[in-house]
Amino acid sequence: MNILKIFLSAKFSLVRRLYYLVNNIYFNKFLALKKLSKHNFKEKDFEEFYEKRLQYYKNEYFKTYKNFDQKIKLKDIILKTAITLPASKLSSNFNYGIILYNYLLNILQNLNDKNKVFNILEIGTARGFSALLMSDAINETNTKAKILSIDVIDHNKDFFQNTYISNSKVSRKKIFETLDKKDELTKNIICMKGDTYSDLSKIIFNKIDFMFIDGEHNQKFLERELEYGDKYLDLNGVIVVDDYSESIFPEVVKTVQTFKEQNKYDLTLSKYCEDNHLAILSRK
Repeated sequence: MNILKIFLSAKFSLVRRLYYLVNNIYFNKFLALKKLSKHNFKEKDFEEFYEKRLQYYKNEYFKTYKNFDQKIKLKDIILKTAITLPASKLSSNFNYGIILYNYLLNILQNLNDKNKVFNILEIGTARGFSALLMSDAINETNTKAKILSIDVIDHNKDFFQNTYISNSKVSRKKIFETLDKKDELTKNIICMKGDTYSDLSKIIFNKIDFMFIDGEHNQKFLERELEYGDKYLDLNGVIVVDDYSESIFPEVVKTVQTFKEQNKYDLTLSKYCEDNHLAILSRK
């Protein structure tokens, strides 16, 4: 029996190493393609795109943007972390972030215990758009809260291209440093480099109150992330999964549905573009 366990363990380790090797090759190929894709966009190009897209969202999602113009800080966050040019109709979609922001803001405003520490876990930091929005919601409500945001891309790695601050590659850290309210927004965020499939189990929470998943978008990773969330989620906690779309990410839909049925969660969908939703999971 022990020999069998050792054999299976060694076999799994070999398969896992092969998986990460292939993943690394794919990642490096993606970097090489980004190098070939050079543009010379200026700040005004981003601002024009922002204004056009914002007007569209205001028309289509009136309730979501009812008080948006009062929130000056959000424009700075969107310009510097949510928009990449050139953009297709579905890319650089910052609508999901505003819906997420409003949803979390409502939760924080209605907390029964204002002295309670509110823990947020984010899977998939990218440029930091959603983490910064959630941080602003924390500040708006004077909540005692921290966001742990995990991503495979290191905070200091020059990776993000064609951004508001540069057409060349820049790191998330450099983007954060250009924010108008940098200290105020980043004080609530802890950025961690990690692979959720292998590293998530090493992190121990007392409890998680809010979890936002926007990671690998495949069944293998998402199952691991949802299982982890279920383990630590507070009784009144919420898990939000991005990109719930039958046509674009069918594995996300399948995995969320299976998790909901097997673990007794209610599922609410919040539409933010033609065929995409935020999937909101709460305990029954």
